[in-house]
Amino acid sequence: MSQFTKEDLQQFQDRKVSLEEMERQLSIFEKGPNYLDIVRPCTAGDGIRILEPGQVEHFVQIYDKALQDRSIAKFIPASGASTRMFKELFAWREMQMKGTAPALEDAAKEKDPTALFILRFVSNLRKFAFYPLIHRLFSVNKKKVPSGHSNEECLEIINAVLDVSGLGYSQFPKGLIKFHRYGEFMRSPFEEHLVESAQYGRSQGHFCHIHYTVSQSQLENFKDKFEALKRAYENFIGVEYLVDFSVQSPSTDTIAVTPDNIPFRTDDGQILFRPGGHGALLENLNTLDYDIIFINNIDNVVPDRLKAERSRWKKALGGFMVFLQDRTFKYIRMLSREDANFTMLNEAVDFVSDLFGLKSHFHGLTPEATRETVLKLLNRPVRICGMVKNEGDPGGAPFWVRGSDGATTIQIVESAQINKESQKSVDIFSSSTHFNPVDVVVGVTDYQGNKFDLTDFVDNDAVFISEKSLEGRPLRALERPGLWNGSMSGWNTVFVEVSKASFNPVKTVNDLLLPSHQV
Repeated sequence: MSQFTKEDLQQFQDRKVSLEEMERQLSIFEKGPNYLDIVRPCTAGDGIRILEPGQVEHFVQIYDKALQDRSIAKFIPASGASTRMFKELFAWREMQMKGTAPALEDAAKEKDPTALFILRFVSNLRKFAFYPLIHRLFSVNKKKVPSGHSNEECLEIINAVLDVSGLGYSQFPKGLIKFHRYGEFMRSPFEEHLVESAQYGRSQGHFCHIHYTVSQSQLENFKDKFEALKRAYENFIGVEYLVDFSVQSPSTDTIAVTPDNIPFRTDDGQILFRPGGHGALLENLNTLDYDIIFINNIDNVVPDRLKAERSRWKKALGGFMVFLQDRTFKYIRMLSREDANFTMLNEAVDFVSDLFGLKSHFHGLTPEATRETVLKLLNRPVRICGMVKNEGDPGGAPFWVRGSDGATTIQIVESAQINKESQKSVDIFSSSTHFNPVDVVVGVTDYQGNKFDLTDFVDNDAVFISEKSLEGRPLRALERPGLWNGSMSGWNTVFVEVSKASFNPVKTVNDLLLPSHQV
């Protein structure tokens, strides 16, 4: 406590965080993160379920029936800025402004990746959904859109896209950048989620509930955009949108430290806090009380021609979740009765072992201990996670993980959660066959209809520590357990292989040139 001043304690109070929490975070920096003990990757038939076409249709039917009496919502993290999307444009522009950028054609011949990226961007400019906006911008100034044949013309195009005097995309959240063009109309991913949700997320026939988490600085921008679009999309699609927004609470920010693990202070003496990563959004998700919740990233969208296949798989995952939840509730009620017998118990154990991969939790237990264990394991939130085949995309992957109690569970694991000094762990991680596209359906209510407190199922040790800097000063940053990683560690989980259409993110602007984003 001696390292904190009265002013620090007031800063904690203003952020609604306790001194104990600050000391807990500092202790994590001191001891380091607890790396996961990954046993093997989840593969088809061993942790990942492959649904036959008939099973897909069966679960679609279950889902369609469930729509009659269950509430549905979509939860979309949308606070991401566009900085990463235009990273190569920023980098090349900075070199050009400094006079250090080589001629693009010459650099491209040398296979320079940045030059190749820029040339692909400018030579395909007409294929981007936002091209009409660029054309209009130059037309207003009685100019033609530059051809991009020289460094100077490329710079003119990039400035038009990024600068506030142009499209201003450097200041936009990714969710509001135009991704797809349909004739004269353009849609951002924010709008594409409105359209997509109406295909599988209608409660009571015509209500679409969508919750976006956005940055505080963009909250009013998103609200204004929705109000401007609401009536047009409702009339076009025939639904009523119930859309709300939330921001990441300052109380979920984490303390930063120096390389010596001393609280990092800004020039004015304040302790530096940083956003706690997407795991901090568990608090936002925890406010939603719906029977079925779909979770997707804002940039993972498809144009209309691909929505039917994508929606079919969404329904199938939703139906699978409903099926599992109904079976779970049935076994809890059966085993809670005084006349519960061994047949019922064995059936429930087989269900938990087969569907959720929790067989190792029952080794050596007496019948009564088995009953208590299976009831405890059943009474948890449920999630179905779509998995796509790994084609080299960075991010989380499905693995069998051994816990401190020796039991194994299936988990989504990020590379930051494994010990890079363990060659065995590195080899296991690199051998994964599937990838997590953040295509998740969750059930967050118990068998009595009460909503779970999702904070009860977090692995608080599953944190990330990264090396960052501020104004040239090195610091260490702490990220909370990821939303679909450690934050859902204690959930009952099923991994299902889904169509590649479920994974269509836009990480860089040139991803919009992929066939799957061309209308």
